[in-house]
Amino acid sequence: MLLGKEKNGFPAWHHAAFFGKLEGLKTLWSLAKEVELKLDELLLAESKLGQTALHMAAQNNHIEILEKLWAWTDVWQLNTNALKKKFLQAKDKNWYTVWHQAACCGK
Repeated sequence: MLLGKEKNGFPAWHHAAFFGKLEGLKTLWSLAKEVELKLDELLLAESKLGQTALHMAAQNNHIEILEKLWAWTDVWQLNTNALKKKFLQAKDKNWYTVWHQAACCGK
């Protein structure tokens, strides 16, 4: 349910990041923890275009969302550095990383 996608391939998680809805993102995070969803799967969830929530936040200059998503990478206890590396280097279908999204959108 938390990773279910709408017709354009975006989960609710991505919508919250795209529109800068920090409280919504926090609620989804809490629900994911409550149902024991693998939190790395949530952080690395992709849209049809291969974009993560981090891409969505960077594209729209939602700094608080970016900071919160980054802080949540520390919650994943298995290998935080590996997750952070995957998180920051994730590429969408156009091979854009979150860094490209931020640069292309002038943010």
